[in-house]
Amino acid sequence: MYIKLDKKLIVSVEKIDIKFKSDNKTSTKELKNILNYLPYMYAMFDSVSIRELHYNNKKMHFLYKDKIFYVDSDFLSIDSTICTWEDSVEFKIEHLMLKDFNVELKGNLTLNLKTDNMRFQGNFSTFNIDGALNLKIKNKLLSYKISTKKFNTLKPFMDFISQKINLEPLIGDWIYKKIVANEYKLRYLEGKFDLETDEFYPYQMKARASAKKAIIKFDDNAPPAIAQDLDVVLKNDTLIFEIKKATFEGKDISKSEVYIYNLLTKGSGIIVDIKADTMLDNSIHKVLKAFNIDIPITQTQGTTKANVKLDIGFEPFVVKSYTGTFLLEDSNLSISGVPMYSSFANVVLDNELVYIKNSNLRYSNVFDINTSGIFDISSSKYESQNYINSLHVELGSNELLDLNDINTSSLLILKEDEIEISLNELDTLLKFGKTNEITIKNLKNIQKYSKIMKQLNINDADVFVKTDDFKNYDIFTNIKDINLPIFNNGKKLTSLQVEIKTDGKDFEAISKDNHIKIKQTNSLHVEIDVLDIALNMKDTNGSINLKQNLQLEGINSNILDTNSNKKLLSEEYNLEINNGNEIYFDSKLFNQTLHVEKNENSFYVDSDNLSDLYVNSLLGKNVFENGVFQLKIDGKSLDSFDGIFYATNTTMKGMTFYNNLIALINTIPSLLTFKTPGFNEKGYSINSMLLDFKRTNDIIHIDEIKIDGKSTDVIGHGTYNIATNEVDLTLQLAILKSLSSIVKNIPIVNYIVLGDNGKIYTQINVTGTVENLNIKTNIISDTVSSPMNIIKRTIQTPFKIFK
Repeated sequence: MYIKLDKKLIVSVEKIDIKFKSDNKTSTKELKNILNYLPYMYAMFDSVSIRELHYNNKKMHFLYKDKIFYVDSDFLSIDSTICTWEDSVEFKIEHLMLKDFNVELKGNLTLNLKTDNMRFQGNFSTFNIDGALNLKIKNKLLSYKISTKKFNTLKPFMDFISQKINLEPLIGDWIYKKIVANEYKLRYLEGKFDLETDEFYPYQMKARASAKKAIIKFDDNAPPAIAQDLDVVLKNDTLIFEIKKATFEGKDISKSEVYIYNLLTKGSGIIVDIKADTMLDNSIHKVLKAFNIDIPITQTQGTTKANVKLDIGFEPFVVKSYTGTFLLEDSNLSISGVPMYSSFANVVLDNELVYIKNSNLRYSNVFDINTSGIFDISSSKYESQNYINSLHVELGSNELLDLNDINTSSLLILKEDEIEISLNELDTLLKFGKTNEITIKNLKNIQKYSKIMKQLNINDADVFVKTDDFKNYDIFTNIKDINLPIFNNGKKLTSLQVEIKTDGKDFEAISKDNHIKIKQTNSLHVEIDVLDIALNMKDTNGSINLKQNLQLEGINSNILDTNSNKKLLSEEYNLEINNGNEIYFDSKLFNQTLHVEKNENSFYVDSDNLSDLYVNSLLGKNVFENGVFQLKIDGKSLDSFDGIFYATNTTMKGMTFYNNLIALINTIPSLLTFKTPGFNEKGYSINSMLLDFKRTNDIIHIDEIKIDGKSTDVIGHGTYNIATNEVDLTLQLAILKSLSSIVKNIPIVNYIVLGDNGKIYTQINVTGTVENLNIKTNIISDTVSSPMNIIKRTIQTPFKIFK
């Protein structure tokens, strides 16, 4: 030992044995005693170094020098730096290990030398769990608050704690064996501990922890629940498991409650309160049977607001009581093996009795019963009062039957695994069980109760429906009186045999002769073979009111106009309608093609190699004979576009304008010379024809009409009002074309006879409506003036030659 001039001692000891018994049995008590000696060390010693200190069969290494404070003993290990020495001593803890608790600390420690109060703020690590720790000692009462980072397993820590605090094994099982998560985080744990009495004040302990992807096993023989998010809360000696996002056998049980009462005191037990919109099915039964609870009701399909509450004691392990309520909606049930359907039901569980209170039971929304009764679980008997009050059959979103309070004699037979109902007046037979069948022999008796029959205009049919799960249906129907826009060889289709498969949302329908195939998934796909379909071609706005997209494919199928005899011939076509206003259409007939595109901003038509038969069918009358035709349209919409119609090598006939013009020629003998083979009652022979037009709202502006006829050429322009059918055309007819073609090749003579244009022509004005045209012509005056014009040009010829 040395003494310095400032009278502080310097101690350096290799080994020292002290023969006294210490009452230090924990690291916390030893730490408290060591810190109590610090004021004396500061006052008396400049440095103390003890390599080995032996006492009470324990060993310690101690170093106090140059602000370094180091201790290593059987209970704890301290590596720190003393920052300040005043009324309060401040330590920077580099390492503090409480060995009996396997806890490592790091942070700042403040000790008040006058009051013995202490405060620690820093981090800790134990069993691969890292976190923050705040400790405060005041009046020998330790207050603590702990939080952690995320960690992966709770088992090593809980195994250790269970031994330290003598935790009831079943409680430990529920904390870290029955509930196991992939990720944990302690948000806070706070409480108090009396350093003198070891009292830990269980009712004042508070904690909240979170867990991710936790597996909750109610029993080894029951399926586990999966909780995506789980909070564990400790308060009032109760450990509460707050389930945020959890599923059990695919069912949402997030509203359920699980808590352990009397966690740290006597009489511990657990409450399992399952609250969920889930089915009372076999998975729920497995949980109940794990606690010897057997309910003879099984739900196979539907939604349920379920609440099952179990009170389970730990010492001894026994179910003290069990109660529950099940509010069912749109559910399929099995009651003592009998399958049922319920739109609503109230099932109350009270230990060994099950009450069914004023509940609705039916089968697939068909057989409707109001029932009340009691199940005695011990005897498996059910006594009830039943009343059949309605018949309702749904095929997906469509109603086949909807009857209410119908007086009809019926026979109800309950078998072991089947229900059979015969409705005599309605000529209907219902079977439910392993095989579920609905047979309606004559839909005429129930037509007024069937929404789908009204929509499809079905007046007479028979139908057979088969389903195993009331999600997927096989339907066979023979429709004897149907009203659909489908034609066969020009005659409207009035009967149809169809097989339909549907899951309630999508469906597929095929006619017995395979001429009609309909499939609905995200869109409606219709295939028609041989048959014709009628559509409304007078839709001027171009929008189609459809709730879904449509694709229509036709093979050897024509499209008919419901407003006229117009027809679009086709070897094959494809019509797509998207979003109600996007239309894509392609049609092919041999080498003839027609393509149409329509959307909000454009309207486009392109055709090629059209025949007279194709065009006449579109027009609804025989206007052309022979020839090749083309139509091109490009614009913004159906009432704003530019178009070109072109024809070659055809004969035009049967038009009101043409007939009126022929009638005019027949009334003037001097004009009979115009009736050449290319211009007579049989028609107007055309080498080529060009029609350049555009539409603005209801007006068709014909910018140019140019016809190269075999005997007469026509050029002109005009308008056509779609709304009023009014026509206003100005045309020029180049007449005596055969004579003109000869004369125009003779020098000098061609000018004298034909003039500068090289043709003899007259002007025609066409006005009125399409049904009643008014034609004015200058043929007579032009013919009379022709000799005078010839004399005039004869006199002018020398000057023409000179020029």
